Amino acid sequence: AGDAASDPTPAEAAAAAVAAAAAAAASALTEGGALTPGALSHPLRQHWEYVVYLFRKIDPVSEQEMLESGYRDYLQAPLQPLMDNLESATYETFEKDASKYIAYEDAVLACLKDRVTDADAAAGAVTVLTVVGAGRGPPRGGRLR
Repeated sequence: AGDAASDPTPAEAAAAAVAAAAAAAASALTEGGALTPGALSHPLRQHWEYVVYLFRKIDPVSEQEMLESGYRDYLQAPLQPLMDNLESATYETFEKDASKYIAYEDAVLACLKDRVTDADAAAGAVTVLTVVGAGRGPPRGGRLR
């Protein structure tokens, strides 16, 4: 048994198994890129076609999913940024997590809806938001939609 860092995640193992099956079926059905004479009646032909169909239906992996792939399916100890000196790369990983910025935006919107009445908005009242301690990254340069 390998260590946890080299073991594939269940999703990676399943993808590798499907890819291996597709490669085996493709090599059994083709010879130098051309169909062999018995390929149309080969017992694996329908399975091969189904695997090809499944691969074509897979959505491309987003940049966010690529960033998260190394952290999925692993239990991680919570970080203590006030107690531990975290590396810059750790903060960069957090900055690329769009879900928390969406939650921040939703929270600010809910607060504004609660604090600014329709009458104030109709009268043209100006609301000033001040972000304190935003540090670096998207919250500092972000805009509300």
